[in-house]
Amino acid sequence: MQIRIREKNCTIDKVDSGMEILRVIESQKKSETSVQFSNVHDAPTFWSAGDRVMEDAFPGFFTVAREKSRPIRSSVIRFFSRYFIQCRNEKDEVIGMLKAVPVRREKGSELWDDGYTGAMARAIDDLRFFRRPNCLVGLAIAVRKDFQGRGWANSIISQMKTTAEESGFESIAIPLRPTGAESEEHFAEYCLSTRGDGMPLDPWLRLHVRNGAVIRNFCARSMQFHGTIEEWEEWTDMDFPESGAYDVPGGIAKLRIDRKADSGSYIEPNVWVTYDLNPKKGMWKWFFWRLRSCIAINTLRRPKSFPQPER
Repeated sequence: MQIRIREKNCTIDKVDSGMEILRVIESQKKSETSVQFSNVHDAPTFWSAGDRVMEDAFPGFFTVAREKSRPIRSSVIRFFSRYFIQCRNEKDEVIGMLKAVPVRREKGSELWDDGYTGAMARAIDDLRFFRRPNCLVGLAIAVRKDFQGRGWANSIISQMKTTAEESGFESIAIPLRPTGAESEEHFAEYCLSTRGDGMPLDPWLRLHVRNGAVIRNFCARSMQFHGTIEEWEEWTDMDFPESGAYDVPGGIAKLRIDRKADSGSYIEPNVWVTYDLNPKKGMWKWFFWRLRSCIAINTLRRPKSFPQPER
């Protein structure tokens, strides 16, 4: 028996019994009625728990490799903590996390090829040089593994849109990492693959499209991690005896090792998805942003090792 049911953002394609239908719908309703949201600025005590959720959602080497960009990450957290949003259940457990930064995007322009990595540097530059942000870039969304499949991701996406509209942003852009992508060679083909109903084959892409997102262009240099060979051997628990391209656990791209230069680079593609919004206008938001920029411009310095954002 095939039954298709929609309950708010919950869709069931195939089920075998009416009890399963009721179970999924009740789970969705529960997540929406008991969910609590707070940002890191207002509730810093939940930050470490939210960060652990993020760490568990990505390959292990992401966590250790990103420490090399600690200066820029510290600045991002310091100035954009209002867009680092934690999702908690009725027991006050952090079960989901959203990280986002505000940037300036010219209307009609193609989204940037440096995706995730460039967004952080671009947000800092826009703050320093008084560029009014009009787009919220979602760096990452994660749900704790033991709470996945219960509608929490839908709730976080809904909260992200609400936060962006209340802050006056015209759109949301996300350099998305498809959960089912396995290689960079077939990355574009996989992202454009669809099911029989026309929806994306990848479950993470499909969830965003169901929530109103539009798939845009690819960002070939989105996730960038660089280090010495010794660092990469420590991060991946692997040996790299020769120069060349290596598969690493959990990676979509290959790790490229250059023994002569004693360096390794992991550069992963993502795909941009966007949401159009109906922002709530307010001049005080722009005044507040400029005030923060004036304060920040004397304290922010981009580390020389961090990539220059594209413009």
